[in-house]
Amino acid sequence: MFQRLFCLLLVLFVSPSISTRIPLVGDDWTITNKINHTALGHIPGSIHTILIAAKQIPDPYMGSNDVDLRYLVNTGDWTFTKNFTLTTDILASNQITIHFDQIDTVSNITINGCPIGSTHNMFIAYTFNVTSGCLKTENQIDIDFESPVLYAKRQSIAYNDTVPPNCTPDVQHGECLVQFIRKEPCSFSWDWGPAFAPIGIPGDVYLEAFNTTEIIVQLESVNLASFNAANQTWQVDVMLSSNNDQFTSDLKFILENTTWSYETSIAFNHNLSISLTISDSLVQRWWPNGYGSQPLYNLVVSNQGKIIDSRSIGFRTVQLIQHEYGTGINGSSFYFSINSQPIFVKGSNWIPSDAFQERVSNDKLERLLRSAQLANMNMLRIWGGGIYERNSFYEITDRLGIMLWHDFMFACSLYPVDEPFLNNVHDEIIYQVKRLQSHPSIVLWSGNNENEAAVAENWYQVPIEKMNKTKEDYVELYVNTIMNAVKTVDKGTNRPFVTSSPSNGLESIAEHYIAADPQDPLYGDVHFYGYQNDSWDSTTYPITRFLSETGIQSLPSLDTWYETTSNSSDLVFNNSFILHREHSGNQLTAMMYHIESNLPLPVTNDSLLYFTQMIYLSQINQAMTLKSISDHCRVHSSVDMIDPKTSKGHTMGLMYWQINDIWQAPTWATIEYGLKWKMGHNYVRHMYAPVYPIAILTPYLANVTDENAKISFYIINELVNGMRGDLICSIYSLDSLTPRLTFGGDVSFATTGIQNAFTYPYALLMKRVRCNDSSECIVHCSFNYQQNQIGQTLFLSRPKNYKLSDPNLQIESIKQLSSTDFAITLTVERPALFVWLDVPANVTGYFLPNGFNMLEPKMTVTFHSWEPVTHFDTATLDVQHTSLVGVNYFFLLLLLDKIMSAEQLNLAESIKKVHQQLRNDVNQTPEAAESIWNQHVANTDKLNEYAKSMRQLAQHHWAEKAHGQTRLTWCYTTIKDYFFGNEISGLERKCARDKRKQIVNYICADCQIRIQQRITKPRVLDVGSCYNAFSIYDDLETIAIDIAPADESVHRIDFLRVPQPPLICAHSFDAIIFSLVLDYLPTCHQRLSACLIAHELLTCLGLLVIVEPDSTLRENRQKLWRQALESIGFGLVSNIKVTNLYCMAFRKITQQVKLNEDEHERISQLFNIRQDTMNDNESSKSEQKLISVDEDLFGELPFSSD
Repeated sequence: MFQRLFCLLLVLFVSPSISTRIPLVGDDWTITNKINHTALGHIPGSIHTILIAAKQIPDPYMGSNDVDLRYLVNTGDWTFTKNFTLTTDILASNQITIHFDQIDTVSNITINGCPIGSTHNMFIAYTFNVTSGCLKTENQIDIDFESPVLYAKRQSIAYNDTVPPNCTPDVQHGECLVQFIRKEPCSFSWDWGPAFAPIGIPGDVYLEAFNTTEIIVQLESVNLASFNAANQTWQVDVMLSSNNDQFTSDLKFILENTTWSYETSIAFNHNLSISLTISDSLVQRWWPNGYGSQPLYNLVVSNQGKIIDSRSIGFRTVQLIQHEYGTGINGSSFYFSINSQPIFVKGSNWIPSDAFQERVSNDKLERLLRSAQLANMNMLRIWGGGIYERNSFYEITDRLGIMLWHDFMFACSLYPVDEPFLNNVHDEIIYQVKRLQSHPSIVLWSGNNENEAAVAENWYQVPIEKMNKTKEDYVELYVNTIMNAVKTVDKGTNRPFVTSSPSNGLESIAEHYIAADPQDPLYGDVHFYGYQNDSWDSTTYPITRFLSETGIQSLPSLDTWYETTSNSSDLVFNNSFILHREHSGNQLTAMMYHIESNLPLPVTNDSLLYFTQMIYLSQINQAMTLKSISDHCRVHSSVDMIDPKTSKGHTMGLMYWQINDIWQAPTWATIEYGLKWKMGHNYVRHMYAPVYPIAILTPYLANVTDENAKISFYIINELVNGMRGDLICSIYSLDSLTPRLTFGGDVSFATTGIQNAFTYPYALLMKRVRCNDSSECIVHCSFNYQQNQIGQTLFLSRPKNYKLSDPNLQIESIKQLSSTDFAITLTVERPALFVWLDVPANVTGYFLPNGFNMLEPKMTVTFHSWEPVTHFDTATLDVQHTSLVGVNYFFLLLLLDKIMSAEQLNLAESIKKVHQQLRNDVNQTPEAAESIWNQHVANTDKLNEYAKSMRQLAQHHWAEKAHGQTRLTWCYTTIKDYFFGNEISGLERKCARDKRKQIVNYICADCQIRIQQRITKPRVLDVGSCYNAFSIYDDLETIAIDIAPADESVHRIDFLRVPQPPLICAHSFDAIIFSLVLDYLPTCHQRLSACLIAHELLTCLGLLVIVEPDSTLRENRQKLWRQALESIGFGLVSNIKVTNLYCMAFRKITQQVKLNEDEHERISQLFNIRQDTMNDNESSKSEQKLISVDEDLFGELPFSSD
C-alpha cells in the first residue's frame, strides 16, 4: 500500500534548486524478446517504432501488417535495457528516485539487479525510490515487460468469472480480454482502428537526485472549485504534499497579471488542502469558442520564498442544467451553461491520433485542435476507449476554447470488480483528476462509454440469474469507486459528473444508475446511428435533448490510401484489401446504399478512376449526412420547439463521431490520419457557424404538386449581443446561373435564438418558377450580416436525379497572399455542385470553403498551408478540382453508346434472345409451362453458349463496373453475420429474441448441437451459380449448381428436380443462395416450388438468401414476396436495397410445410412479377433499354423490366 501511495504522491514537480534530473531518454536503449528480435532504439518509444527504425519490421500501417506483426505482442515478453553513468555527486545525494511519465503497461523494473518496482497501469505515472545500495558509477536498468495480451488472458483466468465480451468482433482482427488490463482499450482494436497492443515507454523517464535536507513541498493540483454569486468571489482549491513529518510552512500564492496574492503560515503534515478566495473583479471570464475570449492566469505557489510550481487556470462556471419543464411536458433538459450562458454544444468525438503515442507531435495535436476551432466547434468528447492525453493537449484546448467532455477510460465492456482491480482504478482516477482538473476546458467527467446501455439492454446476453450481480458490479465500479474518487479530489460545484454516455442523467441516478432505457430521447444524451435509413433525410433521426454520438463513414483521399500500399490494384472498392481495413461489419455495403440512394454512381471501366470517384462520392455522402443531422438538431434547439404531443425538442448539443483518425481506413472521421480535411469537415465548419440559415422542405422531397408541402426558412443566432441581417433566397435551374426567382427579407435578433424567417407553399413556388419536376430546380439562400455572408443550398430532389450540364469549371488564377495563404479564383458557366479542390500529398493544409455549390460565375477560395511554401509557382500548388458532373449518370449516359464495346453488345444480345424465347413460349402456352421448361433445360448447346456469354459479360464488363461485386459481398457478409457474427451471431440473436418473446421454433438434436458449438464453415448451395463466384470465400463450403454451368466446378443440375443424393440431400444446407434466379423462372408456380424445395433442403433455422433486380420487385412486390415466404415457413432476417437490386435473407422457422391446392395457388400468385404478363414487344423494349444503358453495375439480367 505504501508503494502505491508513494508512486502517486511523487508524481510532482520539484524545484530544480534542490534536485538534479538525469534523463534516461535517448537512442541507447536495447530491446529484445530473446527469440527473434534484438535492436538498439530510442525512448520514448515502443517495440514497434524501435523495430521500424532498426529496419527489422515493415511499416505497421502498410498492407495487412497490423495482423502480420501480431506475433510481436503474442509470443512472449520483452526486455528494455539501458546503461548509464552517475557522478559521485549524484551518488552522494540524500535521495534518488526514478520517474516514468507513462509506461505501457505491465513491467518489473530492476537497476543493477535490485528490484525497484512494478507497473500495471499505463494511465498512471510512476515514481519509485532507488536505494543508494542499488546504484554505482556504471549502472544498468532492465525493464521486463509482460505481453499485454497474455497478461490479460492470465488475469481473466485468475478472476474465475466471466466478464464479457471475451474478444473483439472478427472483422476487427483484434485481441481479447482488454477489460482485464488497464491499457488503452482500442489498442486491442476497435471498429475504426488496428490492434497493435504496444509495449514500451511512450513518455519521459528520468532519475531525480535530491541534494538537500530542506523540506520539500510539492504542488499536486489546483482546482477552480466554485463561484459565490452573492460575494462575487471564486474559490480555488490547492492541494500540496510533502514527505516530511509535521512542520510549519510559509506559503505564498500569486495570480500573475493581476494584483491578487495571498500569504499564510500553516501547519503541514504530509498533505494539505487550502482554499483561496479571489475576487471576480480581478479576472476576466474564460469562454468557449465562439462566445468570447479565453484569458488564462498562472497561479504560482512558493514555499519559504522559493517557487514550488504553478498551474494555468481559467475562470468560468459550469452547470449541467437538468430541469423539468412543467405540466404536460415529460422528461428533463440536458444542456451546459457556461458563465450562466446556455451553450448549444457543437462538437465531435476525439480518439487517439496514432496507435503509437510517441509518434504524435505537439504540432499534430495543435493542427487537429486548431481544425476543430476553425470548424466552429466548442466541445470535444474525449472518448472512453482511448487515452488520457498528454499535458500539451489540454493546454491547447484551454487556449482555443474547446470544452472537453472527458470520459474515463472504460468502454463497451463489463469489467472485473475484485479489490486489486478497483484499487488500481481508484489510483488511476485520483492521479488523472489531480493532473487535469486545473484545466478550464474540462467541463464534465463521464464514467464510461456505453456501459450503462450495455447493462440495461444486456448486450452481452448475461444470464438472467446473473443480471443483479452485473448491475451491482456496475455501480461498484462507476459509482462507489470512480465517482467517489472524483469527488474526493474534484470538490466544489464547477465540474459535473455523469456515470456514462449515453445516460439519462439524473433520471439514471433515480433508477439506481442504470435506466431502463438509457437512450430515452427525453433525458440526458443519446448515441444514434441510422445506417438502415436514408441518411440525408433528417426526419429519420431522433429528436433528443443532446446527441453525443452519431455519424457515417467515408473513404479517405487517394493520397492517404497510397500511404498504405504502393500497388494501385489494391485500390478497388470493396475488395479484400479495403475490407481488411474496414473494421465495422457491412459498413461498405451501407456506404454504397446511401451513396446510390442520393448520388450518381461512376460509369467507367478504369478501376482506379472508379475508386477515386467513390472516394469523392463517399465524402459528399458523409458531408450531407452530417449537415442533415446538424440542421435537424439546431432547428429543434429552442425550448419553444418542444412538441407538446411528444415532449421532444430542446436539443442542446451535437457531437458527431468522429473528428480524427488513428490510421488510414474507411472510418467516420472528418479529418484524415495525415491531417487532410475531408469534405465533411468543411461542412462541419459551415453547419456549426454561429449564425446559420436553414431551409427545410416538408415533407422531405415532396412532389412539386403537393398542395400541403411547404418550404420553411430559419435563422439560427448564437451571437449573445444580437444581430441583424438580410436573408436572400433564389430558385435556380441547373442549366443557368440566372435565378428564376429571388425573394427575401430582414431578420433581427436581440439575443441568441432561432427564428422562422418565412414559410411558403411549395407547389406555389414551383408553379411560379415553372419547375414541373423537383429535379429541375434547387434553392439557394444567402444570409448577410455584419459584413459576413453565409449560404445554404436546399436540394428539392436527390442530386442523382438532376440533369447536370458541364459547368466548365476553371481555375482563373492562384495568388500567394503570404507564406502560408493563397487565393484561388474559380469560374463556371453553369451551376456546379459539390465543387471539390485538392492539392498533392506534399502540401498539407485546408481550403476555405470546399465542397461547395457554385451558383455564381466567379468565386475566390483560400488555401492555408500548415507549412510555409517557398519559391511559389502554380506547379508548387497544383490545385486539382472536380464537381458532381464528373460522375453524373445522365451526363455520362450521353456518351454511353460511344464507350460500349461491340463485344458487350453482342454478348448482351445473345443472352437476351435466350430469355425472350423462354418467356415468349410460356406466355403463349402457359398450360405447357413445365414441358417448355424441361425442353429449355435439355437444350444444352444453347445453354452452353448462354453460359459462356453470361460469364464473359459478368466477369469482363459488369465486374469492371462493380468493383467489389456488391451482390456477392452482400450475400457473403449476410451469411457470415448470421452464422459467425461479431460477438454474437445473427442466429444467436434471433434465438435469443425468440426466447424473450416465447416463440418456439423446432430445432432437431443435430442442429441444436451445431448451433451451440457455432457453425464454423456453413454449407452453402449456390443455385444458378454460372461460374461459382462464391468459391472465393474459404470460410464457406459452397456447392454450385446451374442448368448452364460456365465452369467445371459447377454441377449441371436443375434445382426444380432436386434433391439428388448424395450431393444434395434434404436438411443438409445451412444456406441457399438464389442470386438473380427466381425471376429467371418463367412462372410464379415455379418460383414457389423453388422456395419450397429450398425449405426442404435447409437445416433448422437455415438461411435463404434472395437477390433480385429492383425492376422485378418494384411496385411493392417485395412485400408480396415476403408475405409468400412467411406463408411457407420462413422469417425475415434482413433486407436492403443496393444498386438496382433488392437483397433479402430469410431463416427457416418451421420444420415442414404442407400446402393444399388452394393454398398453393394463392401463395403462387404472390410471386407474380411484371414480366409474367408482358407481351413480346414490351419485353423486347424493356430488355433493349436495360442492355443499351447497361445501367448501374448489377442491373444484370437482361430480361429485367424497367
